[in-house]
Amino acid sequence: MSAVADTAPQAAAKERGARAPWAMTAPALMLFVGVLLIPLAMTVLLSFHDWGQYKGIEPVFILKNWHEIATDPYYAEMFWRTFRIAILTTLLTAVLGAPEAYILNRMSGRWKSFFLLVILGPLLISVVARTLGWALLFGGNNGLVNKLLMSLGVIRAPIPFMFTETGMVVALAHVMMPFMVLSVWAALQRLDPQIENAAMSLGAGPVTIVRRIVMPQIMPGCCRARSSCSRCRPAPLPRPRSSAAAGSRSRRRSPMTSSSTR
Repeated sequence: MSAVADTAPQAAAKERGARAPWAMTAPALMLFVGVLLIPLAMTVLLSFHDWGQYKGIEPVFILKNWHEIATDPYYAEMFWRTFRIAILTTLLTAVLGAPEAYILNRMSGRWKSFFLLVILGPLLISVVARTLGWALLFGGNNGLVNKLLMSLGVIRAPIPFMFTETGMVVALAHVMMPFMVLSVWAALQRLDPQIENAAMSLGAGPVTIVRRIVMPQIMPGCCRARSSCSRCRPAPLPRPRSSAAAGSRSRRRSPMTSSSTR
């Protein structure tokens, strides 16, 4: 009887300990559901309704909006451009950020703190100010880089950087670079430098060490940075081909777009 009495408080404490993680995550989970999941579900439901310029949202079940997205080349071009810029930005960020994180991980404590501050510095400046800086460097005939290259005779005409996909990729890579460096650097914290020295003593070359030891360690960090970049990156929309095309698109807006503008 006493054994049963002793196990009862232990079972209750164990049950309370099992509930504790759910109780602690409940506020964040409720915020996630209310701010993200419910609006997304409402948007999906709204996509099955029709919209009229004078009637507004009509409560009828249709598939016209989804059929238009699947068949209209305008949306195909928009999606393809968005994915293309996202992939190029992620690749450029990974190619430049992963080696930077590796070098940062091998630095001594004092220099590591200094260069970590340099990496985090752009996050303290607004995106508008950073975009203005790129415009001053490459902005048409008056850009500092274009002026310098033309004065040296390297180029004859200014490099078309502003309002191009190349400019968007470079600017977005500059914005997302700290996220890639920090994610890969955090993954490299679990890598023991002695493993690389042991591989080198066994005859492994630098390429083999990077391919067999370093790359498997930094891939989770690259994946986390890729997801962060995808969430933070704005979707670049294509420009209408003409004013007539823009007018036709505005007349054929889906209920999701129309409800957001009303």
